[in-house]
Amino acid sequence: GDDCWNPETRTLNLGSSFRDFLRLLNVNVGGRQLKVIKPQFERLFRCTYQILNLTDPNQTDMAAFVVAPRVHIDWLNETKPLKRGEKADNWVTLSKEYVRMLQDSPVPVDLPTVAKIKSPMALDVYWWLTKRVYNLHEPVTITWQQLYRQFGSDTKELWKFKQNFKDAVAEVVEVYPCRITLGPQRVTVFPNRT
Repeated sequence: GDDCWNPETRTLNLGSSFRDFLRLLNVNVGGRQLKVIKPQFERLFRCTYQILNLTDPNQTDMAAFVVAPRVHIDWLNETKPLKRGEKADNWVTLSKEYVRMLQDSPVPVDLPTVAKIKSPMALDVYWWLTKRVYNLHEPVTITWQQLYRQFGSDTKELWKFKQNFKDAVAEVVEVYPCRITLGPQRVTVFPNRT
């Protein structure tokens, strides 16, 4: 329902300037955000996803798609810097498959909460937790090994992943008071509001 999204063309307007974009996300303007966020966007929009469902050993379900077939971001154009009040054309067209996946499996997140999270691992944990508690009616227990495989950690040692995950959870629960216990063998997520 937001006017920055056009469902017919699947185009997301990223704001007329970088400041406009940060305001859309409710993020403070300043610092080196411009030079950090634009490359992260470019990496995200270049992603190709392959989502597998291997719950049945006799059956494989897979979906593969790109996030965005077309993108235009002109925030860092050094040859044509924006003058004060000047509008730029910044947008991304999302693929049909990506939009369908988002519609079929929505993740209810709160953008002001996202803006308060600093580390990438904590952001991953926040998205994971909101997805897990969505429609959760009883506690769910996950082993550390399952989490390690799911998060695809860069660390080779499980003990290091556990420490990084615990640090990320500590950062998340400061801004999203969810119920989660981190035991020596398992992690338990309890029903909670999203």
